[in-house]
Amino acid sequence: MKSGDISGGANTFVNAHCGVGVVFSLDRTASVSLSGTLDFQYKYLLACHGLSASATVDGGLEASLSQGPTVISYVSLPIYHKRLSGWEDETVNVPFATQNFPQGMASQVGPGTYAFNLGIYAVSNFSGGIGGAAAQSACQAMVREMFIIAP
Repeated sequence: MKSGDISGGANTFVNAHCGVGVVFSLDRTASVSLSGTLDFQYKYLLACHGLSASATVDGGLEASLSQGPTVISYVSLPIYHKRLSGWEDETVNVPFATQNFPQGMASQVGPGTYAFNLGIYAVSNFSGGIGGAAAQSACQAMVREMFIIAP
């Protein structure tokens, strides 16, 4: 996703989330433990050319346990954050690396149907100041495993 003075850039803050989920049912009260393994990569481009110009990118992982529209537990793991200002440029491209996330996110739940979601997020924002600024933030993940343990 892109913000600012870049081809296809939005003229505002951009916040994107995506992921995958698994639905499961329990017939009794249990303490569930949720874990996942995924390969994650990210890249970003920041450019600032002007007085009071700034550009910011963020990205990472998130996991949740929900029942219907109710979120029971949520955890976020920020992987990258960068902010530039003034007359700076930076481009970063980090290759895939294995992440074990979340590790044992536990909740006590009753009988019912639940969803375990594992996702990624990327954020870009800018302020052109007197001049211009742009931010591009991108991440990608391949989920290897999702574990639901309910002894």
